[in-house]
Amino acid sequence: MPLVSIENYTEHMERSAQRTLDTLDKLDGRMHTHFSAHRAHDRKSFRGKATVLFPSEDPADLANKSCKVWARSISSGGMSFIYPQQLAKTAILVGLEFPGAEPVWFNAEIVRAKELPDEDFWEYGVRFLSRAMV
Repeated sequence: MPLVSIENYTEHMERSAQRTLDTLDKLDGRMHTHFSAHRAHDRKSFRGKATVLFPSEDPADLANKSCKVWARSISSGGMSFIYPQQLAKTAILVGLEFPGAEPVWFNAEIVRAKELPDEDFWEYGVRFLSRAMV
């Protein structure tokens, strides 16, 4: 299945993505005090674009597959993002985008995947493993 990047979202998908992010932010606000004591890293609210890159398993294939996603809830240990499909791979590279700067890349792994009921999106929890050079 081809990857879907936020630049290619339909108007309906973009509205659904923003509604999904708003809902997740509200849930985080309610659950913050309950889960914050159990977390290894302090989470910060974040809503921005990130690039998720799926390295090719074939070394001869230089064309890595990537897509832009909506990222949220970031910490020094990882982040969360939403995507309109279920992802099969767990080993990824994540590029965080900041205005006026080059993306900061991390080797990462998807450690949690949750289909969001009544929405067209999945939420993924990502653990940063190390900085990466891309």
